[in-house]
Amino acid sequence: MVAEWTRRRFLTGATALAGGLLSRPQAFARPATGRHSVAVIGRGPMATAASRHLAASGEDVLVLGPEEPTGDDRGRGVFASHYDEMRQIELANDKLLVGRLAQASLPGFRRLEQETGISFIEPNAGLRVGFPAYAEAAWGPVREVARTLGVDVVSLGPAELAARYPHLRFADASVALEEPAGGIINPRGLVRAQLEAARGHGATIVNDVATRLIERESEVVIETRDGRTLRADRVLVATGAFTNQAGLLDRSLALTLTGHTIVQVEVQPGPRPPTPIVTSVARGEAGPQILYAMPARTFPDGKTYIKGNAYRWTTERTENEGED
Repeated sequence: MVAEWTRRRFLTGATALAGGLLSRPQAFARPATGRHSVAVIGRGPMATAASRHLAASGEDVLVLGPEEPTGDDRGRGVFASHYDEMRQIELANDKLLVGRLAQASLPGFRRLEQETGISFIEPNAGLRVGFPAYAEAAWGPVREVARTLGVDVVSLGPAELAARYPHLRFADASVALEEPAGGIINPRGLVRAQLEAARGHGATIVNDVATRLIERESEVVIETRDGRTLRADRVLVATGAFTNQAGLLDRSLALTLTGHTIVQVEVQPGPRPPTPIVTSVARGEAGPQILYAMPARTFPDGKTYIKGNAYRWTTERTENEGED
């Protein structure tokens, strides 16, 4: 994915369907049985959001994709939510558009929780921490976005930071910018809720993997890994980062590979003091190094982890853009 596609962009991707490609044969009168009006390939945030809205609008929707793995079988095939239980909700962003999209998404997410009874959002403060010279140069746009969107942020000096979070340790003279009304979104829970809402509007969910699309004059035929043959008037391919791996399109998407170091530290379960989502900036030989850490949460394997990330990466264009 492109380097700018980070955890801060999650809410944008969850609500926008820019990653999907629509394969649409010529319009015709759909027969009463035998195929669906729309097949959505994928079961991640974008695909399930599309499925829910299409089904709610009255379309006969087929959702095709594998279930999210719940064990420790990482790396086997496609999956929806990066084996993740938590992503940050951050409204005070350094990009106004991202902040607006995140802010606009929250009411819809709350309605989805109420509709399905599946909770996937929880309040949790966000905390930016850095050395003074970096903070002065980098956090101006964040404060400006916060003012524009009416989001409260609180500046903390070294003494205030230590007093507010005595159970955390930062470099001497660190300052911070806190977003008290931040939050955590569970991408697995979001996918479950989207699917439940789509099913409630009549969508058909098939636990399988599309292996081939055959476009005919009046329909698209979908062949699957388990030997199914499915039919639809139109197909929406919303397989995100796995689009090229799926091999369903005539040409590959031009994607950029971004390397991240993700660390999950297992900790003992139990009560803990309130812990913010921390984005910390440390001095490095090559310039400021950005790291973040999420509060401890229980994952599907039953273990409790603190998840962290170091934003040191290399990027490499992995596919040619192809010809128009």
